[in-house]
Order: sequence, then C-alpha cells, then structure tokens
Amino acid sequence: MLTSSGQAANYYAVFNICEAGDHVVMSSTVYGGTFNLLTVTMKKMGIEFTFVAPNCTDEELAAAFRPNTKAVFGEVITNPTVSILDIEKFARVAHKHGVPLIVDNTVGVGLVRPLEHGADVIAASATKYVGGHGTAIGGYIVDSGKFNWGNGKFANFTKPDPSYHG
Repeated sequence: MLTSSGQAANYYAVFNICEAGDHVVMSSTVYGGTFNLLTVTMKKMGIEFTFVAPNCTDEELAAAFRPNTKAVFGEVITNPTVSILDIEKFARVAHKHGVPLIVDNTVGVGLVRPLEHGADVIAASATKYVGGHGTAIGGYIVDSGKFNWGNGKFANFTKPDPSYHG
C-alpha cells in the first residue's frame, strides 16, 4: 500500500492491527519521529507501548508482552544511530505470542530483506529514494501474506516469495 509519507506508513501499519486498549512491544532505538508518532499520538488514541533494547534476550523480549499485545515493532537499521535489529529473534518471539512483527525498513531498503528473516509487515519511507531532499514525499507498506487479518491469527509461517527485493 502506498501512503503519503513514511510516518503515515508506520501509523497505518500499527493502527490496522491495534485499537484503544491494545499494546505493542517496541524496540527502543527507533527514529525520533516514529517514537513520537507511536508513543505520543497513538498513546492519545489509547494504544500503549513497552520498550525493549534491540539487543535484549529472548526472555527479556517475552517479558514485555501483555495479554493485550497485538504486535511487535522495530526499525531494521535505525536512523540516525545505525543500530541493527535482530529480525529473526524479534520475529521468533512475536510469533510465539501469535502477533506480527512490523519493521520500518527505510534505511535498509536494498540492503536487508526483512521478510526472509521473519518480519510480517514492512513499513518504510520512500522519500529518501524518490528524491532524498523532500521535494517528493511518500511511504509504503508491504504485507508478507502470512498474517490472517480476518481473525487476527497467523495463517502459517511459510517463507516469503524469494523474488521480492524490498
């Protein structure tokens, strides 16, 4: 899905899964604009976030879950600190809890293929790749096809299409 900006992509990726009263586990090293969008704006909408370090253990990540957790969110390569998210670990723990892993892959476009490492939804800014200087703004969301949106459960954990290079 194309969006008006990268932040709109992040917003819709989370908001299409969550509603007031829901909870998201989120890596603590995300872009400042994303941090504000999710933890300030979406908090006003009744969605709560718990932060975990991107290098946390499986046990520390699992401890952040609540009965109302609907998703896990992280940034593949963070802006501006260039921290790397362990996509496979975050996906493994998210899937054990029956929720999708949403990743922002803005910096990783062309470098990392998150769906091949277990991510379920990719959100990203296209602005940097359209012009890089803000004269054209856009974003996008890619769904792996593994999440059954009708019942909020995973349909299966099959590998994504290897020809996709997002």
